[in-house]
Amino acid sequence: MVYTLTDRGHALDDALRELRRWGVGFLADPTADGAPDQRFDVTYVRGIQHVPDGEFQLDVDGEPATLRFTAGRLHQHPGPASDPDLIVATSSAFLDRWAAGETDWDQGRAGGEVTVDGPETAWPHWLAATGYLLDVDAEAGQELIADGAGRPFAPAGRTFRESVVVDEH
Repeated sequence: MVYTLTDRGHALDDALRELRRWGVGFLADPTADGAPDQRFDVTYVRGIQHVPDGEFQLDVDGEPATLRFTAGRLHQHPGPASDPDLIVATSSAFLDRWAAGETDWDQGRAGGEVTVDGPETAWPHWLAATGYLLDVDAEAGQELIADGAGRPFAPAGRTFRESVVVDEH
């Protein structure tokens, strides 16, 4: 099954791009609105309950923030993670382009704008926790993740039966 935006949906591209750019400020700085942290409920995403819990550190312009993903909820607070599965470092300029849909995490890595410290096996989990999860086959325990271009892929050694693609651009 493939989902794509209609022409009418594409008419919202500019507005959605600006909304993503506005919201990415919270990813770079979880205290941007004066709150001590941010909490997001993403349990509405189909299959999210099958994504394993994890803790990540995101360093933006040298400032660390902790992203803890637990049971379909994301808790983000400033400061280094105590025991991160992965540390991802980048710049606010990259995040702005990422939010605008002009680049993706994998392109950032390939171009040296995103660096990763930790096991390569944690990268698909990072992608899922940061919004690239599209579907999880609960029966087979399979994660389905979209790469930066919106193409689905299964993490190494896994397969998937049905793909759901959402046009993010």
